[in-house]
Amino acid sequence: MILQMYCVTKYPNFLFYLFWLLFFFLLIQLVDAEQTVLVDFFASWCGPCKMMSPILEKTKAQLGDQVRIIKVDVDKNPQVAAQYQVRGVPTLIAFKSGQIKWRQSGVVSETDLIAVLKGL
Repeated sequence: MILQMYCVTKYPNFLFYLFWLLFFFLLIQLVDAEQTVLVDFFASWCGPCKMMSPILEKTKAQLGDQVRIIKVDVDKNPQVAAQYQVRGVPTLIAFKSGQIKWRQSGVVSETDLIAVLKGL
């Protein structure tokens, strides 16, 4: 508790950096998994991103535990978007065993997305 108070008062951005450190650690752990991980980079103001939400829900319902879907808001997480060179939204990136196996910007149909994820 004393260390926390010291860090917060001496370094006001301590909690902010701690949050980002934990977020990156979690993302790395998820992406390095054997399970296919689909990361959806989106923005709340983006029309095509809103079209992708039900497609992603149906994809998850159909594939179940074969895929994990993570949504990353680029406005709230610009560092993560920059790390993966996301230039437009929506951008979907599929990882398997820590490697990028597929990447697509724009709206992807449910059937195409399921076919891609099953093929990984």
